[in-house]
Amino acid sequence: MECKKCGFPLDDGVLVCPRCGTEVQLVSDYQVFGDFLDQHLGKKSNKKKDQEPVSRLDGPEEIYRVSRMRRAEQKRQKKRRIRLAVLITFIVAAAIIYGVLQLNARYQNENSYEYQMKRAERAYADQKYDQAYDRVQKAIGLEAEDADAWLLKARILIEQRETDKAISALQKIIGLYPNNASAFELLIRIYEDQEDTDAIKSLLSDSSDKNIRAQFADYISETPKSDLEEGEYDDYQTFSLSSEEGSVIYYTLDGSIPDEKSRVFDQKIRLDEEGVTVVQAIAVNKKGISSDIAQFTYTIAFPVPDPPKISPSSGEFIRGMDAEIQIIVPDGCKAYYSFDKMPTSDTGTRYTGEPIPMPEGEHTFYAILVNGQGKSSYAASETYSYSG
Repeated sequence: MECKKCGFPLDDGVLVCPRCGTEVQLVSDYQVFGDFLDQHLGKKSNKKKDQEPVSRLDGPEEIYRVSRMRRAEQKRQKKRRIRLAVLITFIVAAAIIYGVLQLNARYQNENSYEYQMKRAERAYADQKYDQAYDRVQKAIGLEAEDADAWLLKARILIEQRETDKAISALQKIIGLYPNNASAFELLIRIYEDQEDTDAIKSLLSDSSDKNIRAQFADYISETPKSDLEEGEYDDYQTFSLSSEEGSVIYYTLDGSIPDEKSRVFDQKIRLDEEGVTVVQAIAVNKKGISSDIAQFTYTIAFPVPDPPKISPSSGEFIRGMDAEIQIIVPDGCKAYYSFDKMPTSDTGTRYTGEPIPMPEGEHTFYAILVNGQGKSSYAASETYSYSG
């Protein structure tokens, strides 16, 4: 064993080198730790000490003095080591506490709806849609019926071109919150992009919220109206259909469902056939949205005229008597007559208003009236016996 500083041979158990006075380090670990303390706790530069000349210690008093100094230094180093150990313990404890707090904060964030929504909105704004979707799904997992989360999810799905899933998300919002205008607006925008006007019509027709219907009134087509009251009439009728300005009205007269291939209403409609007519009509507004179907039922039953009055009444007539026949014809009617058989408008002779002379012999005179709608009366008749 020798002194690490001057190389002088040392006997076992010697604590101080008799040549240079350097303390003998019996445990090497202390020296390593002491070097660390010297480096970090402000021990003065070793260069000065290294530059001190090595001199031999003479006499027991000098050795005792040096030994006492070394012991004092050793105590100071021990205190330094204790302080360092305390400092290291404090730092480790602080690090552990910090780590625990961080883990707790992370756990709380992962289970916070507000935190997940903020992260989702930030990712959406940065166009990181996959991250945004993962975050909003976590938010929905924490608040399953929150409209804002579902609305953000729908927007993300649209950007991801998952249109069907976006529609389902928006329909869920509307089912939970029928007055959510943002959901209606986004869903209508999707249907417009798809040119699905029937879906828009159905969406707003199913809504009973007055504010929603008022806000999206441009997408609601007004059902056509007729200026002729439904019912039964005994004469020809004409009527008009109307709807909101800018709409095109399509209609049918046979009861079939109208569409944009049906007749366009552009002038008054005339009902000139007897019977029941079922009018059905729709209006298509400027946005291409069709209205509900309007239906109007009209019955035309033309009246049958009464039999005409014939003059003179039946009897026997001779020459010199007033032997001429006349038919009284009401306004709007025409009269047809014949002798000895029932007339029709096709087979009878039309009465012009001039008296009809009685023929020789006994004959029965028949006459009918036909009104303006072509309805024929029952025949009136008189029998005459004339001899001239």
